[in-house]
Amino acid sequence: ILVDDGSPDNCPAICDEYAKKDSRIRVIHKENGGLSDARNAGLDIAQGEYIGFVDSDDWIHPQMYELVYKCAISTNADIAQCGYSKIKEKDSIDIHFEATQKPIVRTKDEIFKNYYSLIPGIDDMVWNKMYRKTIFDTIRFPVDRYFEDSSILFDTINASDCVAIIGTPLYFYLQRPNSIMSSNYSIKWLSKTEILGEMTSFLKIHKYKKSSYHAQHYFLNNYMRDVYAIKHLHPEYRKHFIYAQKMFINNFNGFFINPEICKMKKFVIILLIFHIPTAYKLCQKYFPECIHEFMR
Repeated sequence: ILVDDGSPDNCPAICDEYAKKDSRIRVIHKENGGLSDARNAGLDIAQGEYIGFVDSDDWIHPQMYELVYKCAISTNADIAQCGYSKIKEKDSIDIHFEATQKPIVRTKDEIFKNYYSLIPGIDDMVWNKMYRKTIFDTIRFPVDRYFEDSSILFDTINASDCVAIIGTPLYFYLQRPNSIMSSNYSIKWLSKTEILGEMTSFLKIHKYKKSSYHAQHYFLNNYMRDVYAIKHLHPEYRKHFIYAQKMFINNFNGFFINPEICKMKKFVIILLIFHIPTAYKLCQKYFPECIHEFMR
């Protein structure tokens, strides 16, 4: 399924030309609605037993889906994941590999219990995976939100029984200088904080205490970064920060019983809740990793 998301160049004609050559290829022409909307449009008409996603700038190994499919079938996994390589526009791609690695199979319960310590772990991205189509019977990508892959990660895992992993890099992700993952701090990063808050809530509700502590700590670090950025760099973002603030308040008591959060950070939390200026100075002094990660 090729989705022309209102492309202004020659892509629509190229898509149609391929559809004429192969009856299996279907093309959707639609107004530009963003990545999530384009993926959802493809999901709406998909008929196969399995689903995969390839972003328009990226490459896949010619055998990627053959090998990932075999991995899923041999392990009876609902999700199969391969490795990936980050590349730049002028990089050459080496497609030679030895596919000798046996799949590693993780149950849903194992993944959630040890989500932040699994090696190899489950990547946030959807493009290096193949999913049993039934997983998306009730799941769609959130429109008008950044980090859309992370938004549905826990939902897709929760809808599966197990995930199979092969480490062979079969997907090649083109990382542009202005991509979300390489950009300086912007409003996009507020979505990441919200997602971490949602992950924390999910893990707490399902009683995965150890992983919920990890997620809550990551949420707090991102929240502290956002608070500092809004205060000193982007006050215009404040109106977009309300959802994250509500999650911060909902987690307030939990921060103080979280063994991963140090005493100084807990002290800063109290100052933040009351908007005491000293909190920002302490953040900068004691937790620069929270403040400067995306402040280049």
